[in-house]
Amino acid sequence: LRPVREITYHLEKLVADGTPTPYGDTGLVDLAVIDEHNFYSLERMFLPASDKNVIRIFKCTLTERVSDVTEYPSLKNAPGIVFVKKELVADLSDFTNKMNPPLLDNFEGMTFGPNLPNGNRTLIVVSDNNFRTNQRTVLIAFEIAL
Repeated sequence: LRPVREITYHLEKLVADGTPTPYGDTGLVDLAVIDEHNFYSLERMFLPASDKNVIRIFKCTLTERVSDVTEYPSLKNAPGIVFVKKELVADLSDFTNKMNPPLLDNFEGMTFGPNLPNGNRTLIVVSDNNFRTNQRTVLIAFEIAL
């Protein structure tokens, strides 16, 4: 297999967590493809100083201007790179009041679920308990309003 196109996706910066210099891990953990030009992305951050997870879902669009970087040997100092267009659609911290206990954990999966009777789709995100007793598996279903 050969890639048809390679594109650039810009991860969000670490959020301020009350420490002088926030540090931690951030990453793109899953994608759910809507159509040829649109997809949802699931990003997560872990901030160890505050023992906090930040989980966000973005709607992304591949515009004509998004750079094809297939032939680039390196993106370091590459001029004029245009990234995938992103729009925040959900910050899971806004939904912790519906969780028991109200904590975000190791969310790393996302898929479309069944269509609802009103025709809207569902998007399901899942956390992984890492086979640990102090973590849990959580499923959250969102309705995607068309």
